[in-house]
Amino acid sequence: MNDIILCCTSNGKGKYIKYLKCLLQSIKVNTPDLKVHVRLVNCDKKTHTEIKKYKNIILQKDEFNKKNKIHVSTLGPHLNKSVLYLLSKYRNEVWGLYDTEAFYTCMVKYNTISNLLNDYKTVVYVDVDTVVRKNILKHINEIQGCDIGLYFDKKEINFPHPGLIIANKSKKMINLMKYMDDHFSKCIETGNVKVELGDGDLLFKTIQEKNINYSRLTLKWKDEGYNFNNKSLMWSGRSERKTKNEIYINEYKKYSI
Repeated sequence: MNDIILCCTSNGKGKYIKYLKCLLQSIKVNTPDLKVHVRLVNCDKKTHTEIKKYKNIILQKDEFNKKNKIHVSTLGPHLNKSVLYLLSKYRNEVWGLYDTEAFYTCMVKYNTISNLLNDYKTVVYVDVDTVVRKNILKHINEIQGCDIGLYFDKKEINFPHPGLIIANKSKKMINLMKYMDDHFSKCIETGNVKVELGDGDLLFKTIQEKNINYSRLTLKWKDEGYNFNNKSLMWSGRSERKTKNEIYINEYKKYSI
């Protein structure tokens, strides 16, 4: 049984590849002994060749061919009317997540984590726009006393998309990840994707219902752009922060090649 692996998912071509390369380079510099599983959806040959060059990489190619769109009007009750209006009006231009391929690329993380837990004691999932700034292996034992660690970017437990998950191997965790995978796979298979809760909201709701032992990962682990705390092990540029926040952009440039 292997100890730990980090994983991420990404579209295999387009704008997020530059962030993936930055993530991999930052791991190479700051946590060089960490093995990384990269799941690329609809990857072109050039990207495949480029990503395979990185050290300690396990590359999984994934094909997804559905082209339908998600109907924003079916999004759930945790979104207020003003947000629903904006999503309905601008979803194709602003909210790329509601393209079904992008939705699949995001949600397939649960399938990826579930599969990796068969072979690893701990699986760390991160968003593809994450920058690893310090050696996270030195701190991973802090999460060993619980089933799962989740990063909340607010005091309230209401997060549509978890950008950092640390899952420790157990029957509970494998079943939880399979449940999440099955839920969103069924959504996509219908061809009329209905999202009643953001995946983070559903994940936390299920954790509470099943009495799974969780730990809240604080700013020590990750900062998504409120202050970009210099002590954080990881940064990520949520939403427009990755293109407009100078602090994040300068950190990204350190590892962009």
